[in-house]
Amino acid sequence: MNYKDLIERLNNAAGGPAGRKMCQDAAKAITDLLIRAEKAERERDAAVFDLLRAEEAAEETNVLLDVEVHPACDYSLYLAVHDSVSDIVNWEHDDVWRGHKEEKE
Repeated sequence: MNYKDLIERLNNAAGGPAGRKMCQDAAKAITDLLIRAEKAERERDAAVFDLLRAEEAAEETNVLLDVEVHPACDYSLYLAVHDSVSDIVNWEHDDVWRGHKEEKE
């Protein structure tokens, strides 16, 4: 069933003032949940886009490290910088995929 149709049916439900009020409250709750879901989807999409950009930047940085830094410096320094770039991207992934926990009130 379409949520918008359900909301409309709840808003128009008969059954006296108490039943009508309950249906209106249910319709409002569903509407509020849909708004929150749409916002969460937009935030998720933005986070995924940012992660993809971070991965691209990390790949470009790793290529630069391989071509320019590796031949000119000690391997252990090169490896440390390379690992740091990877750790940054992995940390970003963990934060987004794991999500933020809501604090209990």
